[in-house]
Amino acid sequence: MRVPVIDPRGDDTCSLCGARDLRDRGRVFARRFRECLRCRLLSMHPGDHPSTEEEELRYRLHRNDPEDPGYRAFLRLLLDPTMEHLRPGARGLDYGCGPTPVLASMARAGGLACDVFDPIFHPSALSPPYDFVLASEVFEHFRDPAREIPRVVSLLDAGGVGCQGGLLAVMTLHWPDGEDLARWHYLSDPTHVSVYRAETFGWMAVRYDLRVEWSDGERMVLLRRKGDPSPRPRMH
Repeated sequence: MRVPVIDPRGDDTCSLCGARDLRDRGRVFARRFRECLRCRLLSMHPGDHPSTEEEELRYRLHRNDPEDPGYRAFLRLLLDPTMEHLRPGARGLDYGCGPTPVLASMARAGGLACDVFDPIFHPSALSPPYDFVLASEVFEHFRDPAREIPRVVSLLDAGGVGCQGGLLAVMTLHWPDGEDLARWHYLSDPTHVSVYRAETFGWMAVRYDLRVEWSDGERMVLLRRKGDPSPRPRMH
């Protein structure tokens, strides 16, 4: 059977790699999704993105209690493997920290220096380069990952001769093989506009001169910057 391909005009190119080979995955929770056949990103059609106001309202409904042991255990799934790849006292950033930067406080308690940034709740000035960047439950909210991911990568220390580059630690639920998208709870959140697979992170590693240090194949991936001082933007 012929794969249905979205008409490659206007917004109908992959928001990560720019490819025109998009498979229409139909409507999921009343929103249109498409799959890129090159980088395997699953993305919401831009015409169905929530407004900025709707997005902020959704974030304000999150209850990230710093005293909740369950929430802290969830964050440790990303922080613990990240710390195994860092030297003591490394300096980093909690990117997209939300209203309560719990992950940053946990990193500091573990002996790391950690700044915070969130475009809505903590739009503070940044001081790169960083030894590491933590992005917990952030990448799925990127409306334009081809613009936003290189920006995050550029915050990392590029390293040098004999030195390792900075570490990008990403937590975002991967789109699994065989998942019935119409029933997948992850897509019920209208702010989840970009969903990744292991293959997507492999494509990103090549495109932005990164190396995959570790991944659990389901939610967590650690990427090391290899040294290119200027991550390349998307090419059409």
